[in-house]
Amino acid sequence: MIGDVRRLKHMTSLPHEKAEMIRRFARNYRDADISYDRGGIEWLGEFVDSLRDKATDLENERRIFALGCFFGVCLEETVGGAWNLVEDNWKFVSGNSCGIDPFECVRSQLRTNRPASVLAAFDAFEKGTSMSDEPRNAPEPGEAVLSSRDSNGPAR
Repeated sequence: MIGDVRRLKHMTSLPHEKAEMIRRFARNYRDADISYDRGGIEWLGEFVDSLRDKATDLENERRIFALGCFFGVCLEETVGGAWNLVEDNWKFVSGNSCGIDPFECVRSQLRTNRPASVLAAFDAFEKGTSMSDEPRNAPEPGEAVLSSRDSNGPAR
């Protein structure tokens, strides 16, 4: 339980720190000023595609966490929601959605040439959350939950 509390405190700031790192990288090395919105997700998808054949699996695994954090923060800022820790895996849940693993979405696009992409996942998640403010799959008692919104809007 104490380990979960530490991880929860760490996860309240870490995704935002990593997402800001990705924004700085995009601005400084890719001449792109990206935001936490659909345009940022479009850039993310193109960037992930550019990495597919240029880096080793180990190099890409190191990038997945930061890129997944950027994806998750885009979800927070666009649709709101909560980070849920389920069986040592983070998922992002919001509205009428059953949840999404932003890290697995990035990993999947990075490893395959399939048409499924972070942009398609973002669009599907956003569409699924537009009907309700309550998560369809509420966390079970004892599950760790981080809310990204309070009554004043998205957490910063």
